Amino acid sequence: MLSLVAERLLDSNTNLNNKNVGYVENQQQNIAVAIDLLPRLATGIDVNFKFRRIDDFEFTRECAIFDLLDIPLYHGWIVDPQDYDTANAIESKSYNTLMGEREICVFLQNNHFSTMFKFEGVLYVLATDQGYINQPDLVWEKLNEVNHFLYGLFASRSS
Repeated sequence: MLSLVAERLLDSNTNLNNKNVGYVENQQQNIAVAIDLLPRLATGIDVNFKFRRIDDFEFTRECAIFDLLDIPLYHGWIVDPQDYDTANAIESKSYNTLMGEREICVFLQNNHFSTMFKFEGVLYVLATDQGYINQPDLVWEKLNEVNHFLYGLFASRSS
C-alpha cells in the first residue's frame, strides 16, 4: 500500500512545467520528506489540530503528505462557538499547545480549585484535601479521568 502511495505522490507532482525554480525545488523537497515519512503511516503520524474548524491544523511535515496528494484532512475536535468561555480560552491554540508538559494550572472541579501539574504525560493534582492530613508523604494525587481534565483546563484558561 505504501508503495502505491509513494507512486501516487511522484505521479501527481511531476508536472512542474511553467513553474519557477523556487517552487520546483520546494515541491521536490516536500515530495522527498513525504516519501521519507510514508513508513510512519503504518503506526501513526503527528498532526497538531486546532479547535476552530474541522480543517484547521498546525502545519507539520506530516501534513505535506495530504497536501501533495490533494487529499483533505479533517478532525472532529471543534469548540462550540456559542460556548464563549471555552472558545475564548482556547482561541487559536493547537492541541499540542494546550497539552503543555510540566505546566502548572488551576483545576476546577465541583466548585473546588486545585493546583494541577502534568509530568511525563500524567496529570497530578496537589493533595490539599483534609482527607490526606495523616499521609505526610503524599503531595500529588494522580488524576485519572480525562473528562475532568478537559473541564478543569478550560475553566482555568478562561479565568
